[in-house]
Order: sequence, then structure tokens, then C-alpha cells
Amino acid sequence: MIYLPVFLRIPDGKPLRTLPGIALACSENSRHQEDQWIQRITIAIDDDLLETIDKISAQRGYASRSETLRDLVRDAVTHAQPTIDGDAKCYTARTYVYQHETRDLSRRLTMAKHDHHDLSVSTLHVHIDGHDCLEVSVLKGKAGEIQTFADSVVTQRGVRFGDLHLIPSELGPHHAEPHSHD
Repeated sequence: MIYLPVFLRIPDGKPLRTLPGIALACSENSRHQEDQWIQRITIAIDDDLLETIDKISAQRGYASRSETLRDLVRDAVTHAQPTIDGDAKCYTARTYVYQHETRDLSRRLTMAKHDHHDLSVSTLHVHIDGHDCLEVSVLKGKAGEIQTFADSVVTQRGVRFGDLHLIPSELGPHHAEPHSHD
């Protein structure tokens, strides 16, 4: 068992769940960063899991284990959240692969996108090979409307690997004040 100090953002003082192989202990040591309090905690972690975290950190180019663990915890919290209320505003990343030669599929997908143009922020289209295309779309709107739209796309015959990642927009103001992306 290895103990290492890690800084995690703890939203609204809500307790973090213990994850398999990880024991968390919060201390009174904290620091202020980017208008949020960062809590210093200690984690007891198995050697194998730490090795995996270090590999992820190296692969993704994180500056520290703290950065790696913060992102891994954010991802776990996002996936563990209960379904977002249908009227809640959110951003989403919708991804799917489709076979463009499937009868009438390209036309149906295009019509669906035009029917929901008010939700679309941007779409990236990639030709994977001679048969398959990947689309990644950023959508913005009410969670229920986006979920219904995403379901109507990924359930089409010829669509595979559909995924929708919901991000609640209550995370903060969106360009309410000028800011830098440095």
C-alpha cells in the first residue's frame, strides 16, 4: 500500500465515495486555485492500481498524479450521476459510427440533424474507411430533448458504437465575462 498526497476539488463540500482500491482521508490543509478551494487529501492505493494511474498519466501527459486523479474522479462522478432531469440545461458530446452504405441511412441522419438544428453546436465527420464514418457532435439544450434526439440517431439500422456524454451546464457561467484560454 502506497500513500500519496493528492489535491481534489470537492464541490460544495459533498463527500466523495470511496473507490475500489482507494482509501481517502481529507485534511485541513487546503489551498485556493482558480476561485475554487482545493482540498489536500491522502490516498492509500494498491501498487498495481498506482502503476495503472502512472501509465495513464504518462500516456495523457499529465503534469502530476494529482491532475490525473482529479480527471479520473471527475469522470467517475460524471458517470455515476443519476439521470439528469429532462428540463435541465446541458452540453453533450454525442459520438457514433455508421455504415454510410446502409440503405437511406445518410439521408435519415441528415434529416434528423436538420430537424434538431437548434440543439447542434458543431459536428465533426470522419471517414474511417470505405464503409464506415465517425461523427462527433456537440449539442446544447434540455437534457430530455438531447437524449431523445441521440436515441433516435443511435437506434437507426447501420449505426454502431453510439455514446452520449451529458455535462450539466450549471457548472458555471458560459462566457458571462471576458476571459482568456491561456
